[in-house]
Amino acid sequence: MPYYAAGYGHVSFAKALVHHLKALRPEWEYRLFDPGKELADQNLDHAYVEQWRNILALPWIVKKSIFALEPVFAGIYLGNHRRIVAQATPQAARFLAEWKPDAIVPTHWGCSHLFAAARELPDAQGIRPPIWYVYSELGGHYRLLNCGADHYFALTALAKEDLISTGIEPGKIEVIDFIIQSYLQERLSLTHDPVLRVQARRELGLDPERYTVLYSLGGEGIGSAMDFLSDYYHNGKSAQIIVLTGKNNQLKKKIERSLPYRTGRALIRAYSFMPDLTKIFMACDAQAGKSGTCSVMEAIKMHKPLVICQPGAPNEEENMKYVTSQGMGWYTPKPRMFTDMVEELALGSDRVSLALGKLSQVGDGNGAARIAEYVVKSLSK
Repeated sequence: MPYYAAGYGHVSFAKALVHHLKALRPEWEYRLFDPGKELADQNLDHAYVEQWRNILALPWIVKKSIFALEPVFAGIYLGNHRRIVAQATPQAARFLAEWKPDAIVPTHWGCSHLFAAARELPDAQGIRPPIWYVYSELGGHYRLLNCGADHYFALTALAKEDLISTGIEPGKIEVIDFIIQSYLQERLSLTHDPVLRVQARRELGLDPERYTVLYSLGGEGIGSAMDFLSDYYHNGKSAQIIVLTGKNNQLKKKIERSLPYRTGRALIRAYSFMPDLTKIFMACDAQAGKSGTCSVMEAIKMHKPLVICQPGAPNEEENMKYVTSQGMGWYTPKPRMFTDMVEELALGSDRVSLALGKLSQVGDGNGAARIAEYVVKSLSK
């Protein structure tokens, strides 16, 4: 009766894995686990949720400075993390003793650290489930990634190398396909259908024939947007833009107030958080905005070229570098560069054709299916 611990990483990764596990072992019991809430530890939530949101809201230069200082003050960062984990470890150990999970698959290093320490305590009563950590970025390295897991799943060869650089044994790391939400996986072919594209645009109140760009800011709707959107609003001619503002209703209202539809201006339409993005992905030809891992992987899997304006957080720079190095998108850190790139996409060019060619070679495999196979095989021994 295995349980799956989601931790503080990508919840969509957790849901995708559970979907594939249920397909293989429907009789098993699964649990999406949030340590901060279920262990009622305010320090965990403060460190991994609230503090992270506060960092994301900071100006870019400040965020970049915080991450740049990590190698210099790695010992302080690591010590502070160990203190937070140590306070929650006894509760985590009691959780292990009570629920007796057969395996834990964290999508955040903090969750992995927590249970790696908890299973060693007497309070765990000898319950020592294997921990299989999913590294949820396309690259990047810092000491906290070496989180005591028994096996690591990496999304790219670069991510594997970066994990090795933190001291993890290469034999413990496996590279898997990109992970996307199960409902999108099942509808990938629909997002390529030109007839459905026109229909989706009509239903969203867009010009059915105009080139369409999805500007995504992630679930929290935090990131650089207004300068880029405003520049295209005033200077763009050939495309229309859908903006996903997530839970940031204030940004949605600001876009509607500042960039209203007018003759002679580009159409920019904002939408709040949407649990099902199928229609949005059907409508769009390309994706823009921040370079969060989920957004990048979804765009690549659906063969949408990416225009990255600014990483939402410094750790997303590695995602941006991956996209540009693979020839699947472009980095446009200045508003006018963004406008020019969207125009080029809408009108077509040799480098746009090359990017589309690269994207068309991306397979339909889902890394969540591989992790599910690993879990089932390992627990069936």
